[in-house]
Order: sequence, then C-alpha cells, then structure tokens
Amino acid sequence: MAVKLVQVDISQPLPSINGLGGYSSVSILVMDKHEPLGYLHLPLTAEAISQDELAAHIDARFGKKSHRQEIDESPTDNVFVSVLIPTKDRPESLRRTFDSLAGQDYPYFEIMVVDNNPSTDETRKVVEEYNHRYVLEMRPGCSWARNTAIREARGEIIAFLDDDMIVDPHWLSATVRAFHDTRVMCVTGNVLPAELETEAQELFEFGYGGYSNGFEPLICGPGTTWQSRFYGLYHDLGFVMAFRKSVFDAVGLYDVALGAGTIIGGGEDVDIIHRIVRNGFTVAYAHDALIFHYHRPDMDSLKRQLSGYGRGYIALLTKCMICEPDIRMGLLRRACGYYVNAIIKRVIMRIFGRGKLPIKFIAAEGIGALQGPIAYLISRKRVQRAERSLDLETSVILNR
Repeated sequence: MAVKLVQVDISQPLPSINGLGGYSSVSILVMDKHEPLGYLHLPLTAEAISQDELAAHIDARFGKKSHRQEIDESPTDNVFVSVLIPTKDRPESLRRTFDSLAGQDYPYFEIMVVDNNPSTDETRKVVEEYNHRYVLEMRPGCSWARNTAIREARGEIIAFLDDDMIVDPHWLSATVRAFHDTRVMCVTGNVLPAELETEAQELFEFGYGGYSNGFEPLICGPGTTWQSRFYGLYHDLGFVMAFRKSVFDAVGLYDVALGAGTIIGGGEDVDIIHRIVRNGFTVAYAHDALIFHYHRPDMDSLKRQLSGYGRGYIALLTKCMICEPDIRMGLLRRACGYYVNAIIKRVIMRIFGRGKLPIKFIAAEGIGALQGPIAYLISRKRVQRAERSLDLETSVILNR
C-alpha cells in the first residue's frame, strides 16, 4: 500500500492529520521554520492522527525542542542565480516545476529551459506561456543540454533542476547561503520524495535508499583522501547541484559521453564533483535546500533506472582509470569492492530475508555495472564522431 507524505512545522501549532484511509503508513517531514529535522515514520492503525498524538510522537523522536544551532536567517547576498532545467518532452511536468519556483523567497534569479532534441514544440509553448528563457539543443543527451545551459546562463551561480522535481520555497535561499563560504564551488541539495503512491516509488525510497543524504550538512574538499571522497562523500553529496559559474573555466564542462540520453544513462554528476574536488575545490551538501522528486512510478522504469545506475558508476570508474593513471589500481580495487558489496552481498542478504529490494532489481544493477566499461568506450567513440561531424555551436537560442 502507499505511504502518505506529510510536512509539519513545530514552530507553528501542530495540525491533526486526516485522510489516511488507504495508506499503510505515514512519513512526516518535521520542520522547525526553515530547518528540516528529519522524518517521523509511523504505521497506521486509524484514518487520522490527532494533534496530541502527533505532538507525542514528535516529542519522543526529536525532543521537546530542537537542539540545533540557529540558522543565520539574515538576508543572503543579492547574487543573481540562473536556474537551469534540461528537459525532453515533459511539458506538463515542467508546469509543476515552474509553479513551485514561483514561490521562492529568494528574488534574484532567472529560469532557463534547455529543450533537448524534442519531438514536438509543446515544451517551447509551455516555457513561453510562463515567460521564461528557452534554449533548443538538438544534440541528444542531458550533458549536451547542461553544457549549453552553462554557456548561456547569466547568473554568477547556476543551479540545475530536473523536470520531475518541485522545490521548497526556501531552496534558493539555502543554496545561496551555502556559497557564503568562499571555498565552496558547488552546492548540492537534499532530495526527498514528492510522493510514495506506488510500489515502485516505495521500493526506491525505502528499498534502494532514495536520494536524501540526511539532515546534517556535509563538506567534501581537498582535505580528505580520494578513496573516501570518491566512494563515500561523493555519493552522500547528492545529485541536484548548483555551481559558481567560474568553476567550469577550471574543471571543464560535463562529459557528454556520460549521462541520460547516452547508452550509459548516468555518471555525469559524480564525474563533475570528482573533477571539482580533484582540482582543489570544495563541495558542500546543504541539508536544508529541499527538493522533492517524483520517483519512477512503475516497476519496469525502476528496473531500467537501477541498471543505468550500475552502468553509469562503472563507466565513470573506467573513464577515471583511463584519465588518471596515478589512482588506477585503487580504482580497480574499488570497482571490485563495489560489485561485491553493492551487488553480491545484497543478493545474499535478500536470500536470507534481509533487505527490501527484490533480487531482480539488484541483478539489473549488477548487469548494468558489467556493461559499464564497454558502454563508456562506445559512448566516447560516438561523441568523437559527433564532434567531427557537427558544429559545436549548432544550438538555436531563443527568447534571450
């Protein structure tokens, strides 16, 4: 059965929670003003939770008061931000994203959509309806779209969103605040589920682990070893990212051989974080920059997604083995360790009744991982052919 998602703020009078019929459980995101404290997961035995019951559960989980440090709520710098949304044939989903961006409490930003090799002009019509900037990028692949967006962005900070996301009103303020540390060149956000209405969505969130990396800030910089960065913090940092635009002059743009729209289907986000840290810069995880993601609703889509994750991860390691010989043997050991720990051990645990993710989904990720090395080499050759045959300025820019 589905899981009901609710958000409450302990700085305000607590509500009663109604309309729980048909749900097996409820996940309550507990906030203290703009500060997310965490989730309260409750099984359901009735169709409502009273104010008193809710207060008792919150007190038991988080205590009477938050013991966190006060967040600096002073106004952020008036830095201009470009919110960049690569998309392909999802005009109605874009409307949802646009509507959530309209409620931001940070006023200094633009929205630009990069329409990636569309099959219709419906996306352009929606963007024009909302009076946002529109860019047409005909080279298929999310990394092509991201790179075009970076070149055309007007902001000092650029923040990427996917077209299946909505954002908290405080998202941009929290993101910009994280850049107050001058060492930080990239900020990632806290990605939470927008709904858990299907079995596939619930499996991804609770069986696979979802996208959130917790409710504490993280910093990843040159002070940690490459091993702990690459295989620990990189994945903890998340994948919805904002950058100082200037960092791309130092580290380059996204690798167009990786990412959605290629035969690999992923890996470009971890790759860009790796290059930023490898070049001596710092990446921050802003736990209070909340983004809500609509997970894949059906099992077939989830299976393809996990296969792409495995393929993308090992494809990225293959790239690093080729390009960074000084850490090649360590990368090879880590690739083997990933397969043992992420695939084989999870299958064994599932056989013995531990873990929620079915074996067929673990196997899909494992098969994808085996395809990673050859997939990267094929994708790289395709890019080289495309770069020889295409003018790199073939994007058509509209609504400047």
